Amino acid sequence: ILSAAMNVSSVAFVVLAVDVVLGPLLTFIVFNSNKKSLEIDLAVVGVVQVVALMMGLHSIYQGRPVWLVFVEDRFEIARYSDIDAEFLKNISVEPSFFKPTWAAVPLMNEKQKEHMFAEVLKGRSDAAFRPNLYKSVVGQWQEIKIKSINSIELEKFNSSLKVGNGLKDENQGHFQWLPLVSPSGSYVIKMGERVGDLNIVDLRGG
Repeated sequence: ILSAAMNVSSVAFVVLAVDVVLGPLLTFIVFNSNKKSLEIDLAVVGVVQVVALMMGLHSIYQGRPVWLVFVEDRFEIARYSDIDAEFLKNISVEPSFFKPTWAAVPLMNEKQKEHMFAEVLKGRSDAAFRPNLYKSVVGQWQEIKIKSINSIELEKFNSSLKVGNGLKDENQGHFQWLPLVSPSGSYVIKMGERVGDLNIVDLRGG
């Protein structure tokens, strides 16, 4: 779900397609069994292919989601490329290399909101992309819960059948959720009964 939200699969496909096509195409262009420089030409083709692959993988690495951050009334995806190095000092929620880490920005008062808005207008990062502000979702659970929405509201954006399938059972009934903002639209973060239990579900949150 997260890869679809970030369009990662399409980027990976382009990287793979370019690398698969680039090598054979260049080889076809330069190949001539009578050329004395054939081995050098093929070596150059190999180097070009490796460089193209490395550049593609670097792009994917830079665009990978590092944190899933609660801000005000929603979750946002903080990619590696979104984070300014100055905000990586004194962070309390360490990221994982293998998967996105849940985090939360404590609810701000009006004065703090005005200050953040002024900062954003100056071209600086919004709260979602400042890891120095992050706290554990466990410690902010009550604030997250206050802002959560009942699953009935999801039927405004999804069919009732889709909402019901696998998301409401005899024991749990309706659940609470918050929207996950992404480049491809708004998805849903489902809140579990246990503190800190959060999951992305394939439903539209707006």
